[in-house]
Amino acid sequence: MFVNVEDIFSLEIARNFQLRAGRNGLSNPVSWLYICQENEISPWVQGREILILYGPGIRRDEDSLAGIVRECALKKLSAVIVLVGNFITEIPGKMIRTADELNIPLIEMPYTIPISQVTRAIAELIIRDRSRRRNIGNLLMDILNGYEIYPGNAKDEFISSGYRWGAYNFIFAIKIEDANFASQIEDILGNLVQSILRTNVYYIQGNRIIGLCESELPDNSQKYENKFRKVVSEFREKLGLDCTIGVGSCVGSITALRGSYIHAIWALKTESIRARREPVIFFSRISGIFKLLMEIQDFSVAESYSMSILKPLLDYDREHNSNLYDTLLRFMDTNCNSKKTAELMYVHRNTMNYRIKMISGLTGKDLGSAEDRYELMTALKCHQFSILHKDR
Repeated sequence: MFVNVEDIFSLEIARNFQLRAGRNGLSNPVSWLYICQENEISPWVQGREILILYGPGIRRDEDSLAGIVRECALKKLSAVIVLVGNFITEIPGKMIRTADELNIPLIEMPYTIPISQVTRAIAELIIRDRSRRRNIGNLLMDILNGYEIYPGNAKDEFISSGYRWGAYNFIFAIKIEDANFASQIEDILGNLVQSILRTNVYYIQGNRIIGLCESELPDNSQKYENKFRKVVSEFREKLGLDCTIGVGSCVGSITALRGSYIHAIWALKTESIRARREPVIFFSRISGIFKLLMEIQDFSVAESYSMSILKPLLDYDREHNSNLYDTLLRFMDTNCNSKKTAELMYVHRNTMNYRIKMISGLTGKDLGSAEDRYELMTALKCHQFSILHKDR
């Protein structure tokens, strides 16, 4: 797992540290540290740092020091280390009470300990942890790309890293819209993913975070839906990043993880053909016909079938700049309810009826016939699948 505040106390340099408040926050993950010599910290921190507080520039009255703790909680910092004995002679009671209230570990450090040695020791601990996590992430990457040939050993390595191997396990893929910014804050992204999903097995590649999670049941949607939605909201609210998550199927072995990975990527890709944007897409909830189409070896079969029915419709839209194809999609999505489709497309019901007649004429299918509707729905799914395959 990630370095947390409690791990700092295992360092030799910290043997004379004293925890004064915030014991409930000792599990807070630590991404880096920030030396603070003034009361304003917001412009300089990203979250998950340990704040080291000392220097003559700090306002040392108890309201100001308690205010620093509140700002740390607001910015999601992990802990505060206060140098005591020089500029700050003692930690005031209000600061202690505030830290306890907000679950911010408040650590007293004698000013006689060289601060450069403290920062070096904490930084080295974090860097060693990053290296270990990078290695386990690389192992996952090798498995998903088909390079890992020792699946038994891989499982042992996952477990020894702190990952809880479940009866079932699955791959998730988080697609981040602002890839450039995401690449600059990889550790912060990883900390958020770990703190919410409780997994340390992941890697970041381009604009995607690929990770591994365990599940007690073969269906992961019930346990993880709220957690993944929290990831989406945390990315948006704390980092200003929009993301979409594809969740693969649950599998029981290391060798089957690649299949779960493929399913997670396919789930992500279906976002482009959905009428409504969904931030979390579970493969288990994808239309059954898509799952069936994924099993065919020759993808041109799906395209050929769709074009045998939809080509006149697509040609007409292209030549006349119309939207009969979209109308058919919406019509099918509303269970062939022309009134509801008209409302969704902001057109008069008479206009909708005219479009439906046009669709029937161009495709040769009667939308009043259950069998013809089934053929049209199958053609639409095959066409959407062909689009996804070309974009793969």
